Amino acid sequence: MATKILLSAFEAYGKSPISSSLELAKQLSKHRGLDYGVLPVSYRRAEEELAQLLATHQPDVLIMLGQAGGDREVRIENIAINQRDVNLADSDGYVALQETIDEELPMALFATAPICQLRDKLRSAGIPAKRSNSAGLFVCNSTYFYALGRARALYPEMEVLFIHLPILPEQAVSYPTRFTMELSEMEQGLNLIIDHYQQ
Repeated sequence: MATKILLSAFEAYGKSPISSSLELAKQLSKHRGLDYGVLPVSYRRAEEELAQLLATHQPDVLIMLGQAGGDREVRIENIAINQRDVNLADSDGYVALQETIDEELPMALFATAPICQLRDKLRSAGIPAKRSNSAGLFVCNSTYFYALGRARALYPEMEVLFIHLPILPEQAVSYPTRFTMELSEMEQGLNLIIDHYQQ
């Protein structure tokens, strides 16, 4: 039986009307036939939406996509921290400072996917990629931590990984000093990761 992969991506947030993570999810859905869900940039609602997506799709692998505007590489996240701590409001206007996500879980949860192996696949194809040990402390990290906790409690066979993406060239008008990456290059990298699971 083929490995069932579910993608998640975040809606646009901030200055740009589009999200590189969502544009990539749409491309992968179109070209690879993968299901994807759109998460709001909201601590509470992202968790609620993700819980529903997992219950509905029951994937073998969850690939979470997010946008990291300051990066020039595809960043594969190795760890999620059990804390929210950014002086920045989410889409609901909520600001979380030094807030523990789940008192019953450890202070960090690690990816259940072979991060270094996946990174090396991208690098071998000439795609800038790195393993990261910080997904930040905003909604991306919080939702990643929630997903890893959910897998631990309810879906122990499910692999979870989170991938941060640079912005797209068309977003440079909103972020003129930041590095960009073409959508085609992002798609090439994600195809290598998908092929790892569906070969």
